[in-house]
Amino acid sequence: MLGVPIRRALSSAAGSAAGGVSRSGLRNVVLVDGARLPFQPAMSAYNDLISYDLARLAMTGLITKTGVSPKEVDYVLMGTVLQEVKTSNLARDAALASGFPKSVPAHTISQACISANQAICTGMSFIQTGQADVVLAGGVETFSDVPIRFSRPLRKALLATTKIKGGPMKKLKAFKGLKLSDLAPDQPAVANFITGEVMGHSSDRLAEKFGVTRKEQDEFALR
Repeated sequence: MLGVPIRRALSSAAGSAAGGVSRSGLRNVVLVDGARLPFQPAMSAYNDLISYDLARLAMTGLITKTGVSPKEVDYVLMGTVLQEVKTSNLARDAALASGFPKSVPAHTISQACISANQAICTGMSFIQTGQADVVLAGGVETFSDVPIRFSRPLRKALLATTKIKGGPMKKLKAFKGLKLSDLAPDQPAVANFITGEVMGHSSDRLAEKFGVTRKEQDEFALR
């Protein structure tokens, strides 16, 4: 999505700056437009693409759709959950690949399934407080290529080989004592790291505790 201060949007559309500041003293924000790639099942159409590729395509599509020059954008924010190690600042990497100047700052936000919403809210606050006039914000996720690590014992052994001088036979000493189970991959967990709960269990428990009905949830989602 692209966001701008309302006074700028109004001045370009109607030649008026009225209504640019709210009663709270913060600038009002206008959503200019949005773009997204079609949803696809995991391991299908986007099987050979990583989150960086998907974000780049969405950004390029939005810029093409709106006609806004990347040079006019003051900040780029993207939300994501399963981060690819090679593109830890996904927003920055995708922005550069989409033609944004190096002078346009960007950062990535991770806050579980609300990451993209938080990126948008952060972009709005930048505009409200005058830190930016034009912000591009959104989110990206893929389950077709999740980061799967080696087990911790195997990772420690691999890192140890970098400090061992000599040929392959000497480096093999670092793997002494490894068990067969240590060769199993360490896949990302769906459960929360601290509580051990998955999001569905947490939402059901909280809804019951605070008496939130399914009907109320549906009405809120629709609104």
